[in-house]
Amino acid sequence: GFDYAEHPLHQQGQIAILNKTARLEGLSAGADMTLRSDQFEVDKSFGIDPSAMVYGIVGKKGGKSREVNMKPGDIFDADDYRSMEEGYFNSMMNQLDELAAKDKPFFLQYWPMYPLTLTRSDIEQGRTLNGGPMAEGLVTVDEWIGKIMDKVDALGIADNTIVVVMGDNGPFMEFMDKSGQSDRIYRGGKGQHLEGGVRVNAYARWPGVFEAGTRAQDIFHVADLYTTFARLANADQYIPRDRLVDGIDQTPTLLLGEGHGRRDYVFVYEGPVLKSVVKQQFKFHVPPPGANPILEGGVYDLYKNPREDRPQDSIMLAVGFGANFGMMIKRHKAMIKKYPSRKPAHGEAYGGIENLRPETKELLENLKRSQRIISGDI
Repeated sequence: GFDYAEHPLHQQGQIAILNKTARLEGLSAGADMTLRSDQFEVDKSFGIDPSAMVYGIVGKKGGKSREVNMKPGDIFDADDYRSMEEGYFNSMMNQLDELAAKDKPFFLQYWPMYPLTLTRSDIEQGRTLNGGPMAEGLVTVDEWIGKIMDKVDALGIADNTIVVVMGDNGPFMEFMDKSGQSDRIYRGGKGQHLEGGVRVNAYARWPGVFEAGTRAQDIFHVADLYTTFARLANADQYIPRDRLVDGIDQTPTLLLGEGHGRRDYVFVYEGPVLKSVVKQQFKFHVPPPGANPILEGGVYDLYKNPREDRPQDSIMLAVGFGANFGMMIKRHKAMIKKYPSRKPAHGEAYGGIENLRPETKELLENLKRSQRIISGDI
């Protein structure tokens, strides 16, 4: 849906870990062939070369995309990761210049993969007491956000521009000891249904409209950004009416502040599995099939137990709320049955990229061969 886009083709965890520097630093143990002997390795196709992946692409609406910044034979490392991020930031700032000059409404989406970086090789001198690469990366991203704000002000569009800055998930707990990250008041991290995995910081600025220094303490789901932006841009008539849209118009939350939210619930999944339900300040852990819903599920008051780790509170709260949460789940499943989710779309891997490198083509042939074996065509 974008007129112009440039972005990585894989998520930042993959790129931050599967690069030469990270492998040599032991972040993906055994993946780098220079660290072990392969004299007894029979299946040479098992160890895929990460540098054969497509890292970054550029494309315009209606056309094909092309890979950038990687030539045949290049080996991707931590320096490439950092320069890629710097390139995306500079390009985004140029796009901001161009869009502001057109004097037309625009939507600019910028997702830095930093601060997710786990290697120490590019830290010349730590700037934080923490010293972990993630903490150091946060300082860098904070500076970039400041430059974005300064640019919006300098272009004279601040009073007519909504800027939202937010995270996408909790800390990468698997690398807690190496990154400098850890969960804080909320337990858990990336990929988990616990509050530490799904709650993120978010900040919104619109001078003269959003009162500075105010705090909205209501539930605001990421899907609500779609419907809320459409309303604020006077474009809600373009929201499709032929399907169920998850987002709720949260304009009052931003304009009026605490206590005026339009959402007091959220269903939390881990992949396709419903793991918990939040209603107001209460959170229900969905027990596995056949388990005791009080002993192996339970309800937690997030105001009093934000870490969801006191089962004794759960037993007491479940008496009053367990059945109510059960009814919510039944209604939720009935809604899904009436409005089923769209099936995942699958296309050819790296399809539409016009300049694949030879090593990438070899990687694709290996993938296709495996798919033919799985499907029984070989």
